[in-house]
Amino acid sequence: MRTAAALLAAAARAEAATVIAEFDNGVVSGSVSFTDACDAAGGVDIVLALRHNSSASLVTTGHLWHIHEHAAPPTASENSMRQCIWAGGHWDPDGLERAANYSCSHAPVVGRADAAQAAAELEGCYRGDMSGKLAVASLGGGAQTFSDPTLRTTELLGRSLVIHAADGAAQRLACASLLPASSHFPAADIALVQRFYAAIDAKDFAELRALTAVDYEAVFAPGCAAVGGAFHEDEEVLGFASLQALLEQYPAASGSTARTMSSAGEGVVINHYASAEPSWEGVRVHGAAVHRTRNGEVASSFWYGGSEECVGTLPPPSPPAPLHDRGLLLRPVQEGRSL
Repeated sequence: MRTAAALLAAAARAEAATVIAEFDNGVVSGSVSFTDACDAAGGVDIVLALRHNSSASLVTTGHLWHIHEHAAPPTASENSMRQCIWAGGHWDPDGLERAANYSCSHAPVVGRADAAQAAAELEGCYRGDMSGKLAVASLGGGAQTFSDPTLRTTELLGRSLVIHAADGAAQRLACASLLPASSHFPAADIALVQRFYAAIDAKDFAELRALTAVDYEAVFAPGCAAVGGAFHEDEEVLGFASLQALLEQYPAASGSTARTMSSAGEGVVINHYASAEPSWEGVRVHGAAVHRTRNGEVASSFWYGGSEECVGTLPPPSPPAPLHDRGLLLRPVQEGRSL
């Protein structure tokens, strides 16, 4: 049985040699791209090209930048400070930042020749500490280029990049999800996934069964994932029958979710979703989903939640049973959802 991480990595390997974070929030615009290096040293080559929307000539320096655990909501352009909290904490799978006296400050690895030596020097740095491993970012003044021998694009997909305010300030200035650079995918794949979600929203399980493969798997990563008005938490792999049982506990949710599609290659469709209405201080429930298609059917789905926990504060029409051993109730959406 495949884990959530394995499915996401497989989707990324399909064709995503480059992942990109694209910014346009009224304050910051531009992009940061990560491309797998083709030489023996490995890692990624990075191009950071960001500027201020207010002035093409304005240059500010000292911007910390980090990879964060979760995808950023597609509505992050509306209110960066509040929306970007859903990016979660720094991506630090080895727990290095929590160690006493954590420090990571190195000269930027610009070329490929010294990448192997740099990888050894960066062993004490947590994976997402881009400004610590490489250099602080500048907004305006042209593109910055780096090489990071510690990363691969397969592990970046579905996370986010956060740019902080100038001169080392902690304030989050802008955030954007790391998504495949390619947006080209067969029309049949996107049409299939759209029908798949329409059936989920309407709770039309006969149609949903017809659209999914016999061995269909729904894979959930840890975090609060929203699926057509239903919510799921914790890492778990569900077959079709178990997914239907989850969805049946919630009312039809047509129109409650805004979805943006992109692709990681033929047969892999990525849905970046957000609730249609603000649910808590202007923030919308959001996340990312990766769907693999095969022979005109949805073969598997991976849902990645944008928040760590599903904590319901609105009373449901009738109390649902707890869905997992952590004892939290996953509640239906009623004019948004408080988290």
